[in-house]
Amino acid sequence: MRFADPQDGWAYGPELWSTHDGGLHWNQIDLGSVWSLEASDGDVHAVILQQTTNTLVMESSPANRDAWTTTGSLHSGAGPVPSADLVLQGQSGWVVVNDRTVVDGDRLTAGRWASWIPACTGTGGFAALSASSGSSLVALCQQGIWGGLQPPAVRAYFSNNGGQTFYGGSAPLPGDVNQTGNAVASPAPGVIVTDTYVNKQYELIETFNHAGSWVPVATVSGQATYLGFTSSSQGVAITSNGKNVMLMTFDGGRHWAPVTF
Repeated sequence: MRFADPQDGWAYGPELWSTHDGGLHWNQIDLGSVWSLEASDGDVHAVILQQTTNTLVMESSPANRDAWTTTGSLHSGAGPVPSADLVLQGQSGWVVVNDRTVVDGDRLTAGRWASWIPACTGTGGFAALSASSGSSLVALCQQGIWGGLQPPAVRAYFSNNGGQTFYGGSAPLPGDVNQTGNAVASPAPGVIVTDTYVNKQYELIETFNHAGSWVPVATVSGQATYLGFTSSSQGVAITSNGKNVMLMTFDGGRHWAPVTF
């Protein structure tokens, strides 16, 4: 579920439902199979698989009403486990399609999605994106799993110009490359929080120096399924290992504590 404000929200996966009265009433929208959806700056954007044509498109609408239009297109790949990672910051946005490896990407420019070559293309693994502003974008790149760069590793790449160019951090992420970097968040330029599996346990790890080094910031019970920040200091992590656990930080990710309800 996603909400743009107290009134306008969406439930998806793969169906799409919208509300414009704070959840009192919901309306089903027939666009296709929804892979990912986010809202920002008065608009909502979604990655849609149109099943009648088996094509992958970007659909966009004003957040306060259902007026969806096709604003971009993507390639879905031919592998068995396709997914899309959609990130918005203000009027800027990025999406990367993974299907074992990076398949395609789009970038939001002047209200429309245009073809974009993301970091990690051709490295032999997936990419996960996060952004702390419209210009500061990060990508965690799995490398060498399905060909591409060797030896296998997960590395961080940074952009300070909205994804036009990237530069790599010097230190790869520690831990099992097949269980590292599943979720990622960037609360500030040069700062990344993600998960890893190292020494037979799951950890949240963080870099504060553009991946010059990584430090563990929390031992958690399972793999991270979500990481996000509402400000440069306040963030949320959800981990799962049969049971979902929510953790919060109030100092930019340096310390995390479980939340009980």
